[in-house]
Order: sequence, then C-alpha cells, then structure tokens
Amino acid sequence: GDKEGVIDRNGKIVIPIEYDSVQSAQSMNGYFIVYEDEKYGLLSKEGEIIIPLEYENITICNDSYAWVKENGEMLLYDIGRQEKKKLFPDIKIQAIIPVSEKVYAYTTGELIWQPKLWSEKWGMLDIDGHILFEEKYDEMVKFVENRAIAYIADENEDVGTTYLLNEKGEVLKEFPGMMRTYDSLSQGYVCLVDPWKGYGVIDADGNWVLEYFQSKGTLVIQEEVICDIR
Repeated sequence: GDKEGVIDRNGKIVIPIEYDSVQSAQSMNGYFIVYEDEKYGLLSKEGEIIIPLEYENITICNDSYAWVKENGEMLLYDIGRQEKKKLFPDIKIQAIIPVSEKVYAYTTGELIWQPKLWSEKWGMLDIDGHILFEEKYDEMVKFVENRAIAYIADENEDVGTTYLLNEKGEVLKEFPGMMRTYDSLSQGYVCLVDPWKGYGVIDADGNWVLEYFQSKGTLVIQEEVICDIR
C-alpha cells in the first residue's frame, strides 16, 4: 500500500517513505508523529527517534512532555529524559484532550467513536499532577487556547447545558443548549442548539454573536460568516 515520509524543499528525504502515516506534531515545530503497524512514535525533522514507535497513541504537550498510550493507559512522557511515568497512581486515564500546553481534559471511561470521541464523563488535570476537577461533564473539547467547552445533558437528553471553562477548569459562563458545530471551534465560535429555541452562536468570551433563532436548515460558520443553509 501507499507509504508516507517527508522531503525538504531541496528534495532530500529527511523522514524515510516507509510509514502508514506522517503528521506534523502540533506544539513542536519540526517534529513528526509517525504511524506504522498500529503504533505511533515521534521523529525530528532530521529523522532522529524522539519517542520510540511503540505506543497506541501520542498527544504532544510541548517541547518537554507528551502523553503516550500504552496498554490502554495514558502516561506522561518526559521527552528530554526519555522516561514515562503514571502521573496519577489511582486512576487509569483512557484519553487526553489538550486545553493548553499544561492543562488537559481526561477520561477513565470506555471510549466510543460515533463519529467523534465520546466517553461517559470528562474531568480536567494538569501535567504538574493536579486534578482540577474530577470527571463530571458528558462531553468536553478544546475551544481556543486556554478555553474549553463542556456539556452536561439533562435527564431526558433532549437538551442540557453548555459551559465555557478557563484553563483552571472554572466556569466562566453557561448556556442552555447543546454544542453542535465542531468545525467552527478553531475560528472562535460555538454553535448551540436548543430543540425549542433553535440555533445560537457565542464567541470565545462567551458573548452572544447570534441569539437563538428558529431555522429549518443547518447553521454553518465559515471564515466568520454565519450561513443558514436551508
């Protein structure tokens, strides 16, 4: 099958073309996450092995640390020392979602893809070994740097409450309705859906850009333009 690697602007191969997947490592310029035979590793742009190709998943924190998944558990990996450790002895972390370089959403629950990452409950921790709050949200994603969006469904799961959190896990604002538009998060907007009120849009500070309105179509946010597609 097709293989991937990396060449520089002069056409020189710097990462051999022998991997199933090669992706630029976020938060680490000039490094690449490689995937082969269902295992992940981290290479430098010179092809040097930074993290061995032996883990089930890798999430980069910064130039110093990464999370690696081994035997179904996320461990903190010291890149300089090339050492890994179980940050919290009493819990088995199944998945990590970055909120900032040092703060992460985490879950110990069973993971399901349908089609996004889903788990029973999410909490928040930092790489200094502190649990900012234990698992309580039904869903959590990174919004913009140092901001997260979390959601708790009501008992009937028809609607619930969406929360805007800071990097300390503190609730800045809360809104009735469920977050729906995931592709707009990087643009600094969140689309909320309420089955009775319709659609609404908030920005990264929790201000209403567009208050709830009824729509027969789908709300799409693209390059700061809000479109009601009917």
